[in-house]
Amino acid sequence: MAKTKTSWVPGQSGNPNGRPPSGHALRDLALEMSDKMQSVKDEKGRERILEVKRILLEKLVSLGVNKDNVYAIKAFLEIAYGKATQPMEFPGGVPVLQGELKPEERDHLAKQMDVFLKPPVKKKPRTRKKK
Repeated sequence: MAKTKTSWVPGQSGNPNGRPPSGHALRDLALEMSDKMQSVKDEKGRERILEVKRILLEKLVSLGVNKDNVYAIKAFLEIAYGKATQPMEFPGGVPVLQGELKPEERDHLAKQMDVFLKPPVKKKPRTRKKK
């Protein structure tokens, strides 16, 4: 490729100033808004001043408990305790991958990986026979 004004120079960044700022990220805005105080009325009609995040969590709990909303319950539990981990079981146990593998361990691992990495088999569409 011929050298031109637009050619890259080795060792020099093509974007020395970095990406231009594009405002706040959605997460940053949500965190900022959740710390604000908001006036709400409780069940008895009394006015309370609460943080937005507390109001939202109370709403989630209310939806989950009073309306049996499974999605609200799941969202609240994930906020409170984090997402549930999924245990993984491997037939024959998990081989330890420190140092060299023995040939039989390598074969076993290869067979297990083949099971997980094989693409799904595509079935041919069924066609009707003409009479």
